[in-house]
Parts: sequence; C-alpha cells; structure tokens
Amino acid sequence: MKDWNARATPLLLYREREFEWANGEEMSMFNRFENDSAHISPVWLVQRAVDRGLRVTHLLKITHLSSRVPHFLLVLEKDQYMCDCAMGLNLGVPCRHFFHAWTTFGGLRFQIGLIRRRWYKNPNLDTTEIPAVAFNPVAPITQPSNSALPSVLLANPLHTTSTPGFTPPATQTVGAREVNHEAHAVLRPILESVRTAGDLEDVLEDLRALKRARTDAESEGHVRDPIAPNPTGRPRSARITSRLEGRPRGGGPTRSLTLQSQSQVHSGPHPVVPAPTAGQSEQRRCGRCRQIGHNRTRCPLGP
Repeated sequence: MKDWNARATPLLLYREREFEWANGEEMSMFNRFENDSAHISPVWLVQRAVDRGLRVTHLLKITHLSSRVPHFLLVLEKDQYMCDCAMGLNLGVPCRHFFHAWTTFGGLRFQIGLIRRRWYKNPNLDTTEIPAVAFNPVAPITQPSNSALPSVLLANPLHTTSTPGFTPPATQTVGAREVNHEAHAVLRPILESVRTAGDLEDVLEDLRALKRARTDAESEGHVRDPIAPNPTGRPRSARITSRLEGRPRGGGPTRSLTLQSQSQVHSGPHPVVPAPTAGQSEQRRCGRCRQIGHNRTRCPLGP
C-alpha cells in the first residue's frame, strides 16, 4: 500500500467480524484481555492514525493457529505500534500479537518505553538511554534508540495530552486513565513496604498530612470566604419580629413568652401577658392582644 493518506482503501473492503463477550467481561470494570476474539475495528484504527498525522509503515495480520482468530497490527514510525486488541492502548503493556510479530518480522523493534512507567520498579527510569532491541534467535541485536518520544506516546500513539516539545498548562484536563497510570507510578515505591493494617494507616495518614500542609500553604495570607449557611427546613421569607410587634413572623416563637413579672405588662397598643404556669392548661388567645375570651376578629383593640 503506497498512500496511507487515502485512508487505507483496501481496508474499506474489509468486512467487520463479530465476536461474543466471554464470562461477562463486558460488565467488568477491568479487562484481563483473556478473550482473544475481542477487538476494535481495524478500519477505525487506521483512520484515527491518519487523522492524527501518524505514518503507518506496515500493516500486519496475526492469526491464531488453533482458533484462526485474526488481529491486525499497525506498525508506525519511531517504534510505535497499535493493535486492534487495544491491550497496549489501555494497559500500557505490549500484547501477545506484538511479541509474535516482533519474533517474525524484521522491521519491528522493542523499546522499554512501550511499557508505561507505572509498571516499572523505578518509575523515574530514563527510557531514552536504553537501546531498542530487534529479535534474533541467536543473539539479540541492540540498536541505538532514535526515538525521543515519551513512554506515554510509545505505548499509546493516540494519546493527546503529551506531545513532544509541548508542556501542557496546569489547567489542562487529563483523562482518568492518565491519572491512574501516573498515580500508580508514584505510589508503587511508597506501598512496597506496606504489610499490615498499621502500615497502611500510616501511609494514608502521611498522605492526608501532606494534603493538609499543601492546603494550608496555599491559603496562607488569604482571607477565605465565609461558610455558606445551609440550615434545615424551609428558608425564611421574612425577618424575625420581636415580642412587641404582635404576631411573630420570620421564625420567631409562636407561644406566649415567660415574663419576669407575673402581672400583665402593657407596652404600646399590643399588651404582653405572662405564660401559663406549670399545671395550668393553655387556652386559645386573641392573635392581636393575646387575651382570652375572644379572637382577632372580635378584638376590642381592632380597627
């Protein structure tokens, strides 16, 4: 095939094959890639490669000897590859189809950068200093690595958040897979010494303390916004009135208030009466003058 920019015209005649999920793997949050029949469309894979400006040098078809299940492997420049099983794109580990092609195809080289650094014992390993390896049944042929690509682009050529020579801004959104890979790479050395529940609690407490220290450092010298009140119940629609303003409003008390003096106190047009003593039954009172024997409509103080 000479022109890959034509979106792989022969592949357009490829008929998509169907497959069935095994052991309920479609409902699982983790794919173990044990079902060799599962795959994505190779036509879609070639189209994504062309759209991203990737140059496809070879298209290999890997067929299982017993099951006769085929898989397509795209060999790209700079020791990159993509397989329609998507194991390398998701887990950051080369698939069985890549290693089979590596042992039989002379134009394919293996770089340690094809493995995401979350799987390394030393996540700070500089993969650019390790030469690429071409398979030879007699002795491995090591060749200088001419690829300056980071490990994330070697393992996943379709990755968009890491571009050579470009530093993304601190506010750029990253995917959950990227967060998972990078967090595991940093936490792996820390969790190697965890053996008991006490060790785990110590590690978690150290992480919480680090988070608190960073939050305090960021908020030092800054006045924080007041905490927004979130009371229970219906929000108030009126101010709270005093005991001398007639019928309580805005959430004030709804019963008669206890006064220091047991005698009736008059202040303005609305008198205030003492609350009933213990053992004395409370009777209905006027809503205007709070007296017994009439209601608001028949109140003598009314208009």
